[in-house]
Amino acid sequence: MPVSANTQLHHSGIDVSQLEATFQALESQELENELKVPRFTEYQRQPAGEASGRPSVTPMPNQPRKGRLLVGFTLAAVGFFVSYSVWDVFFRYSSHGIVAGHVVEVMPAWSGDVQTLHVRAGDHVESGQLLLTLDNPDLRQKVARAEEELRLARATLVAETARLDWQSEIDADRQKQAAAEYHQNWGLLLNEQAQLELAKRRLDRARQLAAKNLITSDDFDSAIHVESGQRQKVAQLETAVVEMRQRAEVVPQEPILRKQQLEPHLFRISGLQAEIVRCHEELARGQIRAPVRGKVIKCDCLPGDHARFQHSMLSLLEKDSEEIVLYLRQEKVRSLEVGSLLQVHVRPLSESISCEVVRVGQEFSPAPRAIERYYRSNEPLLQVFLRPDRQHIAASELCLGAVANLPRSWWPTFAARQQQELASQ
Repeated sequence: MPVSANTQLHHSGIDVSQLEATFQALESQELENELKVPRFTEYQRQPAGEASGRPSVTPMPNQPRKGRLLVGFTLAAVGFFVSYSVWDVFFRYSSHGIVAGHVVEVMPAWSGDVQTLHVRAGDHVESGQLLLTLDNPDLRQKVARAEEELRLARATLVAETARLDWQSEIDADRQKQAAAEYHQNWGLLLNEQAQLELAKRRLDRARQLAAKNLITSDDFDSAIHVESGQRQKVAQLETAVVEMRQRAEVVPQEPILRKQQLEPHLFRISGLQAEIVRCHEELARGQIRAPVRGKVIKCDCLPGDHARFQHSMLSLLEKDSEEIVLYLRQEKVRSLEVGSLLQVHVRPLSESISCEVVRVGQEFSPAPRAIERYYRSNEPLLQVFLRPDRQHIAASELCLGAVANLPRSWWPTFAARQQQELASQ
């Protein structure tokens, strides 16, 4: 069996406990030499008169840590940022506003498809310039139907005109025939009247002979009947001749009747032509042109999109319509006069812009959402409208909705008043 080390040392006559204490002392001394850090006991004061058995160790000076410097720098930066924010929001400017302008919304006159887009956002346009072209298939089909109906109405008019011409020729032939019959019956009436005169003479002779009993009663009665029948025949012929003369002498009303019969067809044709013209005018309204001179600031459509009626497709900012609207409390508005000059800061521009007060609003209104944090909630404010210097606008190109700030200083207004007084003198 193996024998342990302690057992072997015990049998060899060496004290094991003394050996373990020696090993522990050596290990602790080596550890102290590696760390080179004095123990806590060495910092304690030695009593007077006692000589330390160990050499005195000088303590190391305290050095600042890097973490403390970083925390201090961070706190200083945060404090500076908070102070600057508070000064910028509450103490730097006396009032705030926004850049506004006259924006024209371009809307289609009817729903259709965007065929061509001639401008893009940021382009400058002139009044009357073509912006986009719309196409309306329904209007085109309506024009095609109206043109087909117009061709049919014209063909119907031609057919009706031909029928009336044919009817007028028939009427002319009938009138000629009535005139011929009138003359024929008139000649027959003259002949029958001559026969009636002859029958009257024969009746008179027969009456004279009957008075002398030279003829029989049958011959006398025969002469009476002949004269009576001839007189009736002449009367009938006279009536017929009068009627035929009236028919022959009737003036034809062909132009009046022709106009009355053709008038509905003419109205139909004129109505279709007017409808086609209106449809073409509606199609022409699909070519949307710029109503004012300005700049395209928004484009909400692309070629191929469907444009809906009364929905904005383009937004135009009218040229030279930019203005700055300041929102001031009523007591501050009293110190401003129309025509005074102010130096206004417009973000993100670095330089201030010279503006002239053109008018003051007469109705209270809350601040817009972009600047409402500078005022109390629903605080009643008056609008002051400023006209910027056009040279500054040409150089800086003010953007709609930009925040404008009026510095907290009386000097710009005072300088402007002095300048006006010098100019008036």
